Amino acid sequence: MSGPEYPVSESVVERGVLSEAGQPALYYRWAPAQEPRGVVLVLHGFGEHSGRYEHVLEHLAQAGFSGLAIDYRGWGRAEGKRGGLRRFEEYVQDALRGLALARRKRASDEPIFLLGHSQGGLLAARTAMEEGTGLAGLVLSSPGLGIGMPVPAHKLLIAKLASRFVPDLTLPSDIPTDWLTQDAEWVAATEADPLMVHRGTARWLMETFRTQALVLANASTVQLPTLILVAGDERLVSTEAARRYYELLVASDRTWIEYPDLRHELFNEVGRRVVLEDVAGWLAARSEGGAAGPMALAASSLRRSSP
Repeated sequence: MSGPEYPVSESVVERGVLSEAGQPALYYRWAPAQEPRGVVLVLHGFGEHSGRYEHVLEHLAQAGFSGLAIDYRGWGRAEGKRGGLRRFEEYVQDALRGLALARRKRASDEPIFLLGHSQGGLLAARTAMEEGTGLAGLVLSSPGLGIGMPVPAHKLLIAKLASRFVPDLTLPSDIPTDWLTQDAEWVAATEADPLMVHRGTARWLMETFRTQALVLANASTVQLPTLILVAGDERLVSTEAARRYYELLVASDRTWIEYPDLRHELFNEVGRRVVLEDVAGWLAARSEGGAAGPMALAASSLRRSSP
């Protein structure tokens, strides 16, 4: 990668390929904590990859949580058509492979949490619907449970037809980089990143819509402790859809935090330190030795905590 780069963490001690017969090769980054209180599997968003989360893994490790981030099929260093799939459940298979790797790598039987950002948040919510995941909690950052910007009618019509007849037809995402974060260094690094993907297939788009409806319809079946983080200056995903999901959850242990002045990529924003500390505090309250319940948030003008 030439030009500006993302932070590289010394906490990440292993970067490698996750192979399985008959499945696309995935890519992972592993940052073990010295005395782990839990393990967190991190799922990236649309167009990006795990290399943009090494600073998140570092913060988790310093807080006592081993972190594992994966590139799932079609993104980053993973195999698969860029921005393409046949069914969204293929991503779910990859997330389950990530969870299996997390279980193999954890020190003993620490609790495992799932953290997803944007499309990764939709994937995390969909994966949480699967039986037998054994998850201890769910963290959704700017979750892609609905589209924040309207899809032009002509693009939607093309996508519907192409998804059926030419599913691999690619459509540009047309997402301005400065919609992601106000941090100029992160914007520059993103624009210089050759692994970023700025397109999705027609089938990908229609499968995303289908999965958004499926996740909202089944929100009441998710019994996990859940933390939802949303940006006040959100332009890409629907905060209203995230709010509906939050309200449909039946679990009593649910937390909503909004950061009024931040944009979509909360972990890459100018106020990311507060966001990362909020995540670590929530995880700590739900790991061994922690007392689950309302979070005691340090004072900050960056957030408000009611939906």
